[in-house]
Amino acid sequence: MTTNNAGQPETIVTTPVTNEDLWNEIKALRRENTRLSDLVAETVNTVIYTAVKRKENLIQYGRTKDWDRRRKEHERKGWEIIAFQRDSEKAEDRFKAVLRSRGLVPIGGKGFDEVHYLNDAFLSCAREFQWPLGEFTKALSYRKSSPYSSSSNGPFQVGPQAKQGKLWR
Repeated sequence: MTTNNAGQPETIVTTPVTNEDLWNEIKALRRENTRLSDLVAETVNTVIYTAVKRKENLIQYGRTKDWDRRRKEHERKGWEIIAFQRDSEKAEDRFKAVLRSRGLVPIGGKGFDEVHYLNDAFLSCAREFQWPLGEFTKALSYRKSSPYSSSSNGPFQVGPQAKQGKLWR
């Protein structure tokens, strides 16, 4: 705080600050931070997610405000949910725009607007965007015969494991 007497130079008036004052201020800031975090969590009720169909070599992403219903619906249709997190409604729109800008188009057809072939190009883009990918968050080490190399344009079978549907485990 400063005071200014007419014609006099400003003098700084200081009040001693104790450790107790600092701790009280820290506690108040923590309470406010918790309150704001709770408020954000209440307003962000959208879940973004990623699911795969391993045998078909497909990956799907999406968003929903009714996570339990959507999860059950996807699992009933044979999708395995690999990752999900709370985020804003706009996250999926931004992710779609990034995919389009990289020339990555969905496989198409009714209900397949968010379905892509599972390949390096898609995973790399999703990692850069920080889309939830679960086990695919880190780059996989590929063998030469892996169907997930960057040359993969879609589902195809490699070796006897592919016929048994054991490409992943």
